[in-house]
Amino acid sequence: MTEPVTVQFGDRLYVECHFDNNQANQPDGEAPRDQWWGDDKEMCIASVMISR
Repeated sequence: MTEPVTVQFGDRLYVECHFDNNQANQPDGEAPRDQWWGDDKEMCIASVMISR
């Protein structure tokens, strides 16, 4: 578990995700295709808990 960090007013938090969608990483030899929000193959979700 990561130790808590202090976030100040005006700080910005960013999330960056990378997916390997090449031919060698496809199930059952399927052709690579773009993924969109709600596709059950790949998604990136981040959550932040802030306490005072």
